[in-house]
This record gives sequence, structure tokens and C-alpha cells, in this order.
Amino acid sequence: MDNFILKLQLENLEGNVKTDGRKALDITTDNGNIQCEIYCDFKDTPLVLKGELKSDNVELVFRSHRIELWNDDILLDEEWPAGNIVFTPKDELKTDISTSVSYCFGEVHKEEPSVIYTFEDAEGWKPDANVFVGDCMPYTDEGRYHVLYLKDRHHHQSKWGLGAHQWEHISTPDFVTWSVHPMAVPITDSAEGSICTGSHIRKGNVHYLYYTVRTSDGSPASICRSLSGDGYHFEKDRSFSFKISPKYDGVTARDPKIIMADDGMYHMLLTTRLIEENKGCLAHL
Repeated sequence: MDNFILKLQLENLEGNVKTDGRKALDITTDNGNIQCEIYCDFKDTPLVLKGELKSDNVELVFRSHRIELWNDDILLDEEWPAGNIVFTPKDELKTDISTSVSYCFGEVHKEEPSVIYTFEDAEGWKPDANVFVGDCMPYTDEGRYHVLYLKDRHHHQSKWGLGAHQWEHISTPDFVTWSVHPMAVPITDSAEGSICTGSHIRKGNVHYLYYTVRTSDGSPASICRSLSGDGYHFEKDRSFSFKISPKYDGVTARDPKIIMADDGMYHMLLTTRLIEENKGCLAHL
């Protein structure tokens, strides 16, 4: 799918946009609020993005793995599609709102600084008014205390309830001043339903993140990893991916924890379910 931006120029923050002839896109604004229903061939029910408008300049950014709702350079909401987005730039729109379409070619990869911003006192902290913190994964490294966590938008209901979680990263030297770092593991493919909980381990100068990926189609989860040389900028290791033994229910594979034993051997423990016994268990690799 081509990446493109649908721009809306509202009047009095009210109006309607619909596709003509099929269920693809439905946008309504009323009393300074906007709701966008976007259909994919993956599900009959739409993805819903919404927010409170501050001005009449709105952009919907469509990518194969993510949809973003922007208002005056502020990200109001986001969703993660699967399958194909039904709406295309060639669709005819029924609307009383001024619209235009422009194309964006891929995502501009700009390496963020190691520290994006800092804040004081993490108790009760949220990264954004509509984003929540889930499944903290703490570790220490060279005198700093790090917390990887699941970025949760829509209270686990993103991507039709698959969660669409991604790994974010904060750290502190003193539990008072905290630094926000670049996203550690984002969703980059529409087949990824959610980046699930996992763990960090360091060997030499390389930082490893291990996790399972909940799939969009409900197939067994893959155990994957991301790597970093500085502990702050991670890249997915595309050469590494495997599924657990078929005696386990691969769909339930979660939470890989990596441990190094005294003899130097690395062990992975992860939660799953034995199929024949129909019992939850820890698998040991």
C-alpha cells in the first residue's frame, strides 16, 4: 500500500466525510471532537481513532502498519491495521469538508538522541494523556536503573483487542530524575499484533531484548530479539526468530526471561501451555 496523508480543512470544527459506495472511511466532527472509522479487509468492524480538536487542521496518515491522527502537529490518536486498508487515495469522498491527499514515501528514519526528555518522580507518571504504562521490565546497567514497559493505547483494545503494544524505555540514576529514551521495540509490520513482554540481557557491549510477537492472524507467536550497541538505540534482529516446540501451545508463548548460569550457559524460561496435559507451564530452553 502507498503511504499517504489525507488532509482535512474543517469549518467551525464540524463536518462529515464518507466514502461513496462502500464501507471504507467515515469521519465525523462535532463540538470540537473528531472520530474516524477506518475499515480493513481483515475485520468487519472498523478501527476507531478519535480526539479533541484544537484547530481546524487535521491530518490522517495512512501506512501499512500504522494509522495516525494529527491536529496541528499533535498526535491525537493512532491505530495499527492488519490486512489491507480499504480506503485508497482514489476513492471518491462525500463530504462538506475541504480535503486533499498527498503521498509520503516510507518513514523517515531519524536517529533520536539517547535522551529525548527528562521528568521528575515516576510515581503516577504517564507518557501521554491517552497512553498507559503496562508490564514493566526492570534491569540495572552501569549504575542506572532501567525500565522497559509496554506502551498501551486504548487499554489493550488497539488493533481489535490484540493490544498493539510496543516497548518504551525510561531510566534513572537516583529514582528522582528520569530520562525518556527512544522507543525500544516498535510495531513495524501489520502481521505483528503486539510486541509482548520479555526481558533484557547484556553480553559484552551488546544489549539483547527478547520477546514474543502476538500475531495478527492468531498463529503461533515467534520468539524474537532486538539488539543495541549503546543500550538506547535498538534494531530488530531479522535473522533471529523461532517458534516453540509443538508440544506446547505456541499461541500462548509469552514473557521470555533470559538467565546466565554460573557455567556461562544461557537459559530461557517462558510461559506457555502444554497441549496434551492442558496445563499452563514454564518452558525451559
